[in-house]
Amino acid sequence: MIPRMRRARGFTLLEVMMATAVLAVGTISVLMVFGTALSFAHRRQGQQQLTQVLQEARSDARALVNSYRPSKSGASQSGSAAKDRAANTTGVASPAGQDPETQPKNSTVFAAYTYKLRFEPVRRDVPESGWRTTVTVNWGDGQEYAEAIVITSDVIPDEEFASSKTYEEERAGIDAAKSREKR
Repeated sequence: MIPRMRRARGFTLLEVMMATAVLAVGTISVLMVFGTALSFAHRRQGQQQLTQVLQEARSDARALVNSYRPSKSGASQSGSAAKDRAANTTGVASPAGQDPETQPKNSTVFAAYTYKLRFEPVRRDVPESGWRTTVTVNWGDGQEYAEAIVITSDVIPDEEFASSKTYEEERAGIDAAKSREKR
């Protein structure tokens, strides 16, 4: 009897190539998911940094508006002088000073960011009506983001306390006026 040759067990070249191809497709898919996730994380981190710098700029703008006191000479002008002053935007002082726009300021939160503020009065004849404030943030290779907000002062100036009446004084004045009307 002739012994039969047994066939050696193992993988064929075709099976090895197919397994390698499936493994390569799986690996590429996983790497693409990681790349996309990393991109989203980087973008989200940039958005958070921008949000924090915007909060810093808004806070700075609010502080400038709260400390701003309009000049008394401008308020006492009348007639054509007031109209000329309202038409002349360069001569009107703003919370930023004589210039309606601040110089670019480095962020204290993130060093790569700078911001500047531009103030335009909502109503030129009434500074208390607030300021249209444009916040412009710059970072990186010339990237820029701008937003416009209206800021009104949330502080009562000390000079208001000197000229205002207390509740009792106002009430007494109203009562005195009513008693005069009855006579």
